[in-house]
Amino acid sequence: CTVGAVIKSGTGEYWMSVTSGTKAAADKSNIDIIIMYPDDELQDKQQNYLAEELVARNVDVLAVSPIDSRGEPDYVKAAADNGIPVITFDTTFKNSDLPYIGSDNEKIGYELAKQLAEAQNHTGNVGVIAGDLNQTCHSERVAGFRRYINSEPDMKIVFIESGYANMQMSEAKIGRA
Repeated sequence: CTVGAVIKSGTGEYWMSVTSGTKAAADKSNIDIIIMYPDDELQDKQQNYLAEELVARNVDVLAVSPIDSRGEPDYVKAAADNGIPVITFDTTFKNSDLPYIGSDNEKIGYELAKQLAEAQNHTGNVGVIAGDLNQTCHSERVAGFRRYINSEPDMKIVFIESGYANMQMSEAKIGRA
């Protein structure tokens, strides 16, 4: 069995741990794994091309953590047409029926806001720097965060910015707020 996996990036501690964990699990299960990734988490077209390449190689299963998860790209249909199951992980496609392996991101955002509210005595203005809001994992976390903060009468979200998981970009956005 050959699994093709397309992750969001080959850099960053999180994605390096995803890669090493995936390889270790594949080795343990005697599965061949092909892991591909674009240059960075902003390269959705490059990521789509890599997924198309894995479909063309006729892998047995395609696993993708989509950079742009607003809709299913063409490779999902191409995989289905070739009998290749597609699963998503870390991030799923919005309004998709594809299997998803990952966290309940809205709950994570909700719980984070709850902890913040308690730490701030349930008062104050809050700024949110999230990852790329085109990714459902980040938009769902923000939705959960917003849902909780909106229940706090003395708290307010004053801005939400997409920081693409990049500290320097996030610091620049905070400076503009």
